[in-house]
Amino acid sequence: MTADITVTASGVVEALRGRLRGEVATPSDARYGELVAGFHLAFAHTPPVAVGPTGVDDVVAIVTLAREAGLPVTALGEGHGFHRGVSDGILVRTRGLRSVTVDPATNTARIGAGTKWQEVADAAAPFGLTPLSGSDAGVGAVGYVLGGGLGPLGRTYGYGADAVISFDVVTGDGRALTVDDQHHAELFWALRGGNHGLGIVTAMTVRLVPLDTVHGNAWYYAATDVEAVLRDWVRWCGGIPDTMNTYAHLVRMPDDPELPEPLRGQTLLELIHIYVGDESDGLELVEPLLRSAEPVFHEPGRVREDTMAPVTVADGGIYLDDLDDEAVDAILALAGPQHSYDDVPLVSVGLQRLGGALASPRTSSNAVTGRDAAYAFHVIGAEPDVIDTVITDQIRALHCCVDRLKSSGTIPNYIGKANEPGEVDRAWLPDVRRQLGRVREQYDPDGIFRDSHTN
Repeated sequence: MTADITVTASGVVEALRGRLRGEVATPSDARYGELVAGFHLAFAHTPPVAVGPTGVDDVVAIVTLAREAGLPVTALGEGHGFHRGVSDGILVRTRGLRSVTVDPATNTARIGAGTKWQEVADAAAPFGLTPLSGSDAGVGAVGYVLGGGLGPLGRTYGYGADAVISFDVVTGDGRALTVDDQHHAELFWALRGGNHGLGIVTAMTVRLVPLDTVHGNAWYYAATDVEAVLRDWVRWCGGIPDTMNTYAHLVRMPDDPELPEPLRGQTLLELIHIYVGDESDGLELVEPLLRSAEPVFHEPGRVREDTMAPVTVADGGIYLDDLDDEAVDAILALAGPQHSYDDVPLVSVGLQRLGGALASPRTSSNAVTGRDAAYAFHVIGAEPDVIDTVITDQIRALHCCVDRLKSSGTIPNYIGKANEPGEVDRAWLPDVRRQLGRVREQYDPDGIFRDSHTN
């Protein structure tokens, strides 16, 4: 491989094919569609060239050629975190970098950039270990931690980014580096929560949690009980220990015969409780909430969601410093069960209790912000015809109605297509944002990276 050849934009495809072991595809190639397909179907990726590297040398060659040709580079894992379509430059699909190796002696896993969390969980389970993954095990592991990584065990063990020991990364100047607390520490700090514009991660090593059993339960409450139970849940959240993780979702269920009969076609409040510890202790903690109203359905064992197929959705999330009765009133006024689905086509209006281990990194500091926030507030709509109009407007209205409680920071993973423009840049506190800018200038001096990576 000769890195000193000047490559023009018109010749970059031929140059890539000459230097890469992995796939190189243009829109006229049969494999192009599979390489550019992402999780979100609300927009399409249409870059002039898509590549599927199979190793670090391929990634170095891609970055080197992109610099020489003056082309932007975007890395795509599973695509859950993308908010727009990619139409220019080189799209790097990381699926060919899929691998996972668990070391039970150190409770760690080495994970390739194309690996999904389900693959990590399956490899770790025989050793009584579990990763700090998200609620959807089909999400790409690397992109998840680069954007912070808020998961169902967060209050107990922290963000996914907090569990990273090291990254293997190709920087914008074409170097293949291993970064950790002792080597290129400023880049290691930035990659954990800094999300994009920092490099293409090819692998990472993370700590696993020695935990073979987690106790999860979901209870569903009828529309008539939503307001009372949600208020009780907010009050209850103020006194729970770090071992309890909990969500409240106002959900509109489809009229699907495969669903349990009490859920079909209903608007319900779904409370999910995930406890780390003795099951009886967890149920005792939840017992006061069970007195609020009679649930219409109980789903034991609920911890993570089933892996979702690609979907057409608009979503948006923010962090809140508090949640009070006025905020609950405002949320329910806009999206409560009194509204029909035709008027409010939102499938989920969700709250997650933060705090606990999320409030501070248990190892070295990193770029994750919003650690003082009390709740995460995330809204999803899935009607394709009104994604960019009614749904986006309603999600932004819900964010606006609790704006007085909005945290000054959040994590990039939580920001979706329906967030206000520029919300990603405002995700970090000003001092963190400035430091991220300095790191990007140091490791990507020509600014070739775009939104790398997404989970």
